[in-house]
Amino acid sequence: MAAPVQGLLRIGPFSRRVGVSVSVLRAWESRYGLFTPLRTAGGFRLYSFTDEARAQRMLEHLSSGLAARESASLALAAGTSVGSLVRAWETFDATSVHAALDELLAQPDPASAVSRRVLPALVQAGDAWAREELGPARIHFAGRLLEARLLALGGRWHEGPGPLALLGCGPGEQHSLGPLTFALALHRRGWRIAWLGADTPVEGFEAAARSLRPDAVVVSFTMAWTFTRARGALRSLAAEQPLRLCGPAVNEAACADIGARRLTGDPALAFAQV
Repeated sequence: MAAPVQGLLRIGPFSRRVGVSVSVLRAWESRYGLFTPLRTAGGFRLYSFTDEARAQRMLEHLSSGLAARESASLALAAGTSVGSLVRAWETFDATSVHAALDELLAQPDPASAVSRRVLPALVQAGDAWAREELGPARIHFAGRLLEARLLALGGRWHEGPGPLALLGCGPGEQHSLGPLTFALALHRRGWRIAWLGADTPVEGFEAAARSLRPDAVVVSFTMAWTFTRARGALRSLAAEQPLRLCGPAVNEAACADIGARRLTGDPALAFAQV
């Protein structure tokens, strides 16, 4: 059972989620105190979104060449803002949400912070809230505030001399956080961004692309039924424009049929595929 207590993970699923072996996770916990798992009555460890955020920060520091002990120390020291953010989401405390996001988004690469820390925290918190009466309201509250902050970061992302990407969510799609994070990462690498937002008809992408002549058109789909419904129109769009499709509803076979390229993985890293 992957999530026996409101979104918490036992060590096997947690290991697969963060991409680190069970033995290494146990070493990080015993040597550096990196994790603070809860325990079931039977003694099984249960790992939270806070533990996952620490693991991701540990990996980031290790990849930059730091020693394990120093990486763990930095990962632990930087952990307060994500926990504070989730608590603020839970209590609908907008002031505290913005304070936590101020800290997280002040980093040199805010798209990476969102992709590797904020979005996983929101997903795991949403899993924990799913059975609660206030769960849907909390998820919408958290998502809308985060969306507003990401849009604010992109206030001038249309300026500059770089190539142009036309981005947005497909028709019927409201989940904008992933493509917004991708847009921020792309802009940081020198691209200009034209953002069309949620629930954009394919015809809107076609008209904007004819006018703007972008170097890439990126459309996001999270739900299978919206993607299926749009496939005919997307095929026409791909015949005229360099189309890229992303999101969990998109698969390689459908992209090949449409004539588009699929973007996969971490939204803050998907820019490398454009």
